[in-house]
Order: sequence, then C-alpha cells, then structure tokens
Amino acid sequence: MAIGPKKVLSWPPGSGGDMVRSCLYPLTVTGNWEYKIGNPGDFPEHAANKNGLYWNDNLITYIDHKGQAQTPIMWHQLRWDEHIKYASDEEPNKDLLDLVFSIHKRHHSERDIKLLIEIQVEAYFADELNPCVTYIAIKDNKYVDLAKKLWTLKTKDDKNPFLYNYISDRDIWIKRADEDMAYRIGHCMNDKSPYQDCPHQPILEWGDRKHMMFMDNFFNWELFEQELRNYLGFYIQRNEMPIARQDNMHIVKGLWQDWIDGQPIKVE
Repeated sequence: MAIGPKKVLSWPPGSGGDMVRSCLYPLTVTGNWEYKIGNPGDFPEHAANKNGLYWNDNLITYIDHKGQAQTPIMWHQLRWDEHIKYASDEEPNKDLLDLVFSIHKRHHSERDIKLLIEIQVEAYFADELNPCVTYIAIKDNKYVDLAKKLWTLKTKDDKNPFLYNYISDRDIWIKRADEDMAYRIGHCMNDKSPYQDCPHQPILEWGDRKHMMFMDNFFNWELFEQELRNYLGFYIQRNEMPIARQDNMHIVKGLWQDWIDGQPIKVE
C-alpha cells in the first residue's frame, strides 16, 4: 500500500459530488484561484450564467442550466487517468489535467458490496491514489429520493451534448437507488443500531480507510463549510494533506451559491 497524492472521492449519482469535488480544488491546490464573471467564449450554450471557477485564468468549473457542476477539461476523458500517469510533460493541458484528476472520482451505491470492494481495493493498491476513500453518504431518506430525481434530470437533457457516457448506465443507477431505498425502508427503520448508521454498514465495515461527507449538509452554507473543513482536517491529521488553503473558502462559497441557486428541485 502506497500513500499516493490523489484523493479518492466517491458518491451516489445525483448527490452533488461534482460540486463537492470542484469546491475542494481551491482548498487543496496552489495557484491563483478566482470565482468570477469569465470570458463568454469559455462557456457553452448550456451554462446557467458566465460565472466560473478559474485557476490561473483557466476555467475549471461552472454551473450548467440544470444546476450541475461542469468541468470542461474532463469532457471526453476516461474516468481512469492513465493518460496522466503515462503522459509526457509536453502534453497539452497537462497542468490542468493534473489538477482536475488530483481527485479521483468514483460512483457507488449503499448496497452494491461488490462495487464498494472494487473502490477500496483500487485505492489500496494503486500507487498514485491515497488508500483512504471519502464517501458522500446520505442520512435522511428524502435525499436518497432527491439524488435519484437529480440524476434522472441530469441524464435527460437536450442542451448538453456531453452526456454520451451517462445515458448507457442511467437506468442501472436508478435501479440501484431504488434498491437502496427499499433496504432502508425494509430493514433500517426497525434496526436496533442507530438508524443513520444502518444504511452505511457496508462502508463502515471497512476499518479506518474511509471518510464520510453527508449530502444532507450540502444545502446550508455553514453545514457545508464544516463538511469541507472536516475533509481537510481528516487528511491533515493523517499527514496526507500537504496543501490546505482554507483562506480560499470565500471563493468556494461563490461556486456553491450558484449551485444552490441553480438546483431544479429546491430543498425545504
């Protein structure tokens, strides 16, 4: 097991993981970070506005017309990042690719044990990855339903041409969300352990090589800010976070606010 530099972040589709990932960049990567009105030419038609998260004057993330965080440099890239691992220093945009893939994104569901094992094993054995996985989890059932609805909206779109890699597995993830909800209703409501722990038992069983953030806290700035600080603190405590730019939290708040304002389903 190596302690690689890239952090692993996994989430149920629709739970805001791309927003969280984007908010973590200004807190963990050095450079000139800004959240600002950008060059109109940087944004495609489906952008909600012309606000963007910029690193050294390069657009990293914006919010689209359905409230999704979009990172253009990742479009048409493989989920895996072998192109960085084997790329030469002369590769165009290598610095941007290194940045966005400093967080290794995965998707999971609560009851897919095989997939959870796959994520843990990958993090443990891949030299470029940190063996501790951060999972975005959900406490309240209403957010399981919300994530499913947001994922459905995200993958039924007539303006965003970059959904080719979502359509094929859309129904698979909807089915997994239904299975997670059925298990919660059928087992967790009557479980003797604390209800909020019951849905996450498969994750909790993996010892100390995991960290959890909760979607329930993403819709209030104070709660979300604390989630971000807890994330930094978890890896700082393990001496695995060389950069922690908490002074950039105001930049993160700008991106988060546009994400909140752009949500197609409002949280009460």
